Amino acid sequence: GDGERGLYGLNSYRALSERFLVRNLNTGARRSFGVLEDALLHLGTIRDFPLLDEDLLAPGRFYMAGLRAGLDIEALPTPVQMMAYVTPAWWLGSDWYTWPLKP
Repeated sequence: GDGERGLYGLNSYRALSERFLVRNLNTGARRSFGVLEDALLHLGTIRDFPLLDEDLLAPGRFYMAGLRAGLDIEALPTPVQMMAYVTPAWWLGSDWYTWPLKP
């Protein structure tokens, strides 16, 4: 939808090196993890993420920002997509977290 932005994607698992690759969807930077739990912890941590350009906010106005997380099933490899569509455990999404913004 309007204003939606992705932050990280679990790019792949490399069986030969036994590494999980995570890619920053904004910068293209990649990180490698030997343990899935470490990759997931990194995916769940937000640092230095530019939400919007402060110049777009009018002084004295009230704004609300919102953030939620979810799994983009369409971004999964095709064989995994098929399983994800029919398995409710794959239908992941958080509630909205909102906070006020004041320029």
